[in-house]
Amino acid sequence: MKRALAAAALVSLACAGPKGDKGDPGDPGTQGPAGPPGTAGANGLPAPGGNNLVLWGSDPTKWSQLTGAPSTATANTADVIEGDASFEFNVPTGTQGGYFAFGDYIPVDPRVTYSGALSVKLVNGAGDFSAGVEAYDKAKTRLDANDTQRAVYFVANQRTLATGTWTDFTGVLVGEGAGLDQLPVGTRFIRPVVFVNRNNIGTTLVDALRITPDFSLRKIGRVQGYINDATDNGLLAGRSLAYPKLGRSTGLRVTWSDNFRVLGNGLACRWEVLFNGAACTSPGSLFFDKYEGATSSNRHDPSSFVGTCFGLAPGNVAVSTRVYPAPGYVGSDCHTGWPGQLFSIEVEEVR
Repeated sequence: MKRALAAAALVSLACAGPKGDKGDPGDPGTQGPAGPPGTAGANGLPAPGGNNLVLWGSDPTKWSQLTGAPSTATANTADVIEGDASFEFNVPTGTQGGYFAFGDYIPVDPRVTYSGALSVKLVNGAGDFSAGVEAYDKAKTRLDANDTQRAVYFVANQRTLATGTWTDFTGVLVGEGAGLDQLPVGTRFIRPVVFVNRNNIGTTLVDALRITPDFSLRKIGRVQGYINDATDNGLLAGRSLAYPKLGRSTGLRVTWSDNFRVLGNGLACRWEVLFNGAACTSPGSLFFDKYEGATSSNRHDPSSFVGTCFGLAPGNVAVSTRVYPAPGYVGSDCHTGWPGQLFSIEVEEVR
């Protein structure tokens, strides 16, 4: 039987004719009806301004009370700063006030500086006002603030409000660290919080809450201290730093404040800023000279120098300083710094 089937298959293949050419494709079918529009996201409306991490809308159910006396959060459409409603918090009883968090967990990068802002009005009652964020680690476990409070109140911290007047508050979170304006170490998520009518009762309005990445804060590399250096010709120890330069066409602006002295008659010293161990080439060397006339004086002059060097490649730039006799004044007695006087060198990337 198996042999008969195999023979039949061979006959069928042998009788099959050559494969014909592929026909032209048929006309495309008509497009089906459009589907229904999607529903809005669970966290509210799109963020105003496009860079607000808070999905700020007018839905009072986004607020959840975490601690305090029994209180309510409702939408107020009559007294509004932004959009179609503010939020009205009412603390009718007790002596604690109301503590509320808004929305869901927001992922943050602790290396970034964040700005916070909101507007608030005390309608009636008393008690101070605080606003900021709760911090959470990667497992969304809450972290106490660096001052052991429950939240990082970087926007407003126990501020007294004037009744009947909108007040604007702003603040910055300077990344992760141990400061009172920093996120606790290990923070990976945050939630906005407000503390209304603390230790009292009353009604408070809140609106226009924003938390945004802030790239406007100046980032300056700095070294400072109290170093008395008697070097006459060479690098100055301790008066150097590394700066992470980002751009190619930008420059590094250096501000150097110190105490400079030349001892002797008719002598001169030169103080210079170096970049990666070399003098600046664009626009040229950044240095200044100090001359001492034939007076046998021993003046200790606090002075400042500012200059900008261009043409440096991106990456970590080693900024250092040196002192040496000014050209034509061999043997000059140079001195940098003075006991008890602070020197400061600051570096900033500029356009």
